[in-house]
Amino acid sequence: ENVHVKVSGVSSMSKQAPPHEDTWPWIQSVTNSFGVRRVMWGSDYPWALEYGTLADSVSTVAKALSSLSDSDVALVFGANARRLFRLSEVSE
Repeated sequence: ENVHVKVSGVSSMSKQAPPHEDTWPWIQSVTNSFGVRRVMWGSDYPWALEYGTLADSVSTVAKALSSLSDSDVALVFGANARRLFRLSEVSE
């Protein structure tokens, strides 16, 4: 329960064009194995720009997680990181 996984660099792991469907099983496996509350999307910016755009990365992970609820997807795309790094008190 003390382990969290950052899902990032998906464009660099893919042999296909966006939305990198060949990475979806890996993303789904990580989410299933660790649970949606311990998975966080990461941009790997700026390194990942060598392999694609930030929009491609977001889209790929969002499509891989399309079977999840909106609230679970929101966990992966920020809520887990805010909780883990105790950023919930930061005002926007």
